[in-house]
Amino acid sequence: MKVTYPSGIECKLRPSARRLICTGDATADKLYIDGIAEVYHIKLIGCPPELYGEDCTNECHCSRGESCHQINGFCKNGCEDGWHGEKCDKPTYFNIAQGKQTNQTSNYRELGTDVFYNGTCKIMELNMTSDKAVDGNFDHAFPHKSCAQTTFETDPYWQVMFDKPYVISQLRIYNRMKEHKSLKGFKVYLGSSLCFESMNNENEEQVIYIKCQNPVNSSNVKISLEGDERMLTLCEVEVLQCVPGFYGDMCMKRCELCVGSKCDQVTGHCEKGCITGYDWNNNSKRCKEETKYILVFMLVPLILFAILNVGIAAAISRWTKRPVAKLDERIPEISENKFSEAIPEDTVI
Repeated sequence: MKVTYPSGIECKLRPSARRLICTGDATADKLYIDGIAEVYHIKLIGCPPELYGEDCTNECHCSRGESCHQINGFCKNGCEDGWHGEKCDKPTYFNIAQGKQTNQTSNYRELGTDVFYNGTCKIMELNMTSDKAVDGNFDHAFPHKSCAQTTFETDPYWQVMFDKPYVISQLRIYNRMKEHKSLKGFKVYLGSSLCFESMNNENEEQVIYIKCQNPVNSSNVKISLEGDERMLTLCEVEVLQCVPGFYGDMCMKRCELCVGSKCDQVTGHCEKGCITGYDWNNNSKRCKEETKYILVFMLVPLILFAILNVGIAAAISRWTKRPVAKLDERIPEISENKFSEAIPEDTVI
């Protein structure tokens, strides 16, 4: 028997037991087995691209939807928005909507329908209630019946209520796997304030990121469709709040220059001011180096340069003032008599 397998996998054939055991870590879509031996059972153990770990229970959160290492969860090109850490397993935000009280204008129901439940298909009553949009199940395949859905009606809406007001500025809506246009023209309200209105066909993604026009302190979020005979389907709704130390869109920016890493989750304004050496700049909306520190860094080189110039000038001045023989001064002549007197008589000339 001949087996062709991808790089990163090691296979060993046990003829006596007619078993082929492959171990390792690799991404592949094909495994070739060629030979005359009969193969009765093939079992491939591995994780789907979006999962990792020994039991494939951990979700990958890699950028651009890329797969992570199936064992350790490492992402080659960084984390997707909203996640950080070595394994991209630490969220930069938390969802305040999950498990909260919800309601909608009506519930879509079916009797005796096939429903995918706990890994198997069962015939059961289907009731697509409002709580299915905040149950933590992000499965948006409509046949699995894991979404909240109204009946066809005029101006349907869905809403979630919180136990206290929150400053809300961003949320994510998980659309149906197909029929994305069913959410065309939806609106999001924070209390009575309009947060967002979908225009035309610009919001037909699988996951729709919503950034409110203005943050609002509200204790409820409502999503609605306007018009006759509309059906509202929401597979999951996340209302985002940044974890301490993060702010901005999908909470991806860090409050690293703020005291205690505490800042406003929308603007990034430091709650307790900037760390030593920095001041808040209203124009750039971030901490910048204090002027006095900038002046110090600018003045020190200038002072050193000035001292160096003064030293050079003093040296040049001393050099130019050194004593020098005048050109019109002549060496006094020695007379012949004095020259001859200086030579002993027995010297041969």
